[in-house]
Amino acid sequence: MGLKQCKTAMTARLPENTRAQTLTGDSKSRLGFFSLTRKGWNNMPITKKVPVYRLVNNSVLQKFFAMHSKISQLMSEKISLELLFEIYVGILADMFVAQQVTILLFNPASNKLSAKAYKGILDSKAKKYSLAPGQGLSGKVFLSRETLYVQDREFYSNLRSPDEPDAVLYIPIAEGTMCHGVITINRSAGLGRFSQAEIRAASSMGIYLSLYMEKIQLEIKTTNSDLDAVRLLLNTIGARDEYTHFHSVRVALYSVLIAKQLNLPQLDVDLIRTSAMLHDIGKIGIPDHILLHPGALTKQQFSVIQKHPDIGVSILGPKGPFSYTVPVILFHHERYDGGGYPHGLKGHKIPKEARIIAVADSFEAMTSDRPYRKGFSLEKALSELEINAGSQFDPEVVQAFTRALLNNSRISHQLKVKEQVSNINFSSHN
Repeated sequence: MGLKQCKTAMTARLPENTRAQTLTGDSKSRLGFFSLTRKGWNNMPITKKVPVYRLVNNSVLQKFFAMHSKISQLMSEKISLELLFEIYVGILADMFVAQQVTILLFNPASNKLSAKAYKGILDSKAKKYSLAPGQGLSGKVFLSRETLYVQDREFYSNLRSPDEPDAVLYIPIAEGTMCHGVITINRSAGLGRFSQAEIRAASSMGIYLSLYMEKIQLEIKTTNSDLDAVRLLLNTIGARDEYTHFHSVRVALYSVLIAKQLNLPQLDVDLIRTSAMLHDIGKIGIPDHILLHPGALTKQQFSVIQKHPDIGVSILGPKGPFSYTVPVILFHHERYDGGGYPHGLKGHKIPKEARIIAVADSFEAMTSDRPYRKGFSLEKALSELEINAGSQFDPEVVQAFTRALLNNSRISHQLKVKEQVSNINFSSHN
């Protein structure tokens, strides 16, 4: 985004209803807010239409755009609300040289505002913050959805609740008519008063946080809806073949372990989880006498089984809700040395997600009991992966899986005593 575009975007997004309370003794109403929309900054008539970026000093402007750039990069990946709040309080503290920053969120169930993230405050103290809408300065800002700047702390000490942070700047986390909570910022008087530029920038940060929260919440709802559909598809497989159903769940668990060991972005982890759960969806199209065959398959029967990646792709389709998993599902039986199927891809021409699922898929198959053979022990299965690293499997993926598995004592123990590892957390942010 160029400077001109940035300036335009900032002008468009800065809150037109932002108000900074002067809190001077001669105010007509000590709870009345000084409206920037009516008078402009420094009593400058708003009719002059001075662009916002000209009113903001360079230091604040640079910090604002640096913050926005950092958050925007993070939001290009899937992050949890908890991580967003943690990052946000740190950025606010740096941006405004603040000693204390708190994010108070409203919980409709309890009808209370409570601290969800904070910096410069003891845990024991932050956990006691609990206010109803309208209670204390934070509660009033929550209801008014207008930024409040307290200059006369002593005079307004009787309005502050002991159940809220001591602050000089209270910012609603709001966009439109929806208010999610309040940001409170406190800094020592020795650092000087907040400038009107800082107040305006801080108010914008409240709007952006509201938008970021809504984006993440929408992603969670969408992901949960997708996962419900995945479960339905898995149940469809399970109705025909219970082994394939639980095999897919366990492959998803192992695949996610590998992805996290490789420190892949959350978006990639989610793709791998969903693709792993659906990797054998094509077996729906395999005849029962082959799919449910109790013994080893003949060469002819195996050639039919080899069609399941292509069948899976045709089921999911190029425009379906899970079309983004198609490349992974199509290539999860390719070999690192190029000897796999269906297209004989080699090395890094195979999507990383497919290389990960290939390791998880083979490991799960090796360690599972089948009617015609006993499952391998943990040690033997890992040894087989190591032997075939570089030929059948990506060596980096094998090493990551070995580390992840050995570091997960619960799963390792279950495998050693031959328990079924079939519990998987479907949450996209775990």
